[in-house]
Amino acid sequence: MITNCAMCGKSFDVLYPDLWRYKRGSLFLCSWSCLRQFDEGEKAMNKITLKQKQKAVEIAISGGNPIEYLRSCGSTAPDKLWCYIKTVLKKKEPETFAKIPDLRRKKPEAPEAEAKPATLKLDGPIRIQTPEKIIDLPDEKVMQIPKELPQPFEYRTTGISTAIGDFQYFRKSGYLDWTPLDGNGTVSMNTEEWKELLKLIPDVARVLGVEL
Repeated sequence: MITNCAMCGKSFDVLYPDLWRYKRGSLFLCSWSCLRQFDEGEKAMNKITLKQKQKAVEIAISGGNPIEYLRSCGSTAPDKLWCYIKTVLKKKEPETFAKIPDLRRKKPEAPEAEAKPATLKLDGPIRIQTPEKIIDLPDEKVMQIPKELPQPFEYRTTGISTAIGDFQYFRKSGYLDWTPLDGNGTVSMNTEEWKELLKLIPDVARVLGVEL
């Protein structure tokens, strides 16, 4: 069956629902990373009051940063807690959940640069040579070019395609996503989780007898 991850909302295929390892009750999760975030978020929920959770949702709907608010409330893992709050809200109050903007997918707007006409300074007469004849134009010290030239703009690279799949980085939330070439699922973790994974891979490979 095809379902959506209860943590990140991504669509994925569950071939054998009864044997799926990443689930909590009737909720299916796409990966071990989302399962761990779900469990940590559930623990963190007990430390934050209902009023504070509602306030975080109101801040997100108004375009603010709910993660910073939850951190100020004493949460040690505000990003995971916020993901869990959204998961519960999506299930119980879908209309309220729909009002929350997706901050991870929002692209920063590039500032508009004021276009200025370019000028061309000449030191002598202009001579144009064609196969038929030579044309001498009048000597003009300064020639105004009415056409507006494009101005440079600021940009940031947030995604790349490689031989093993596509990578995309969401700077605002600190998440790095990897989608393999076959498109079968996406691994989504924050930078700290990627660091821990990269540290564990050599030990895991050694224990399993895999040469890397």
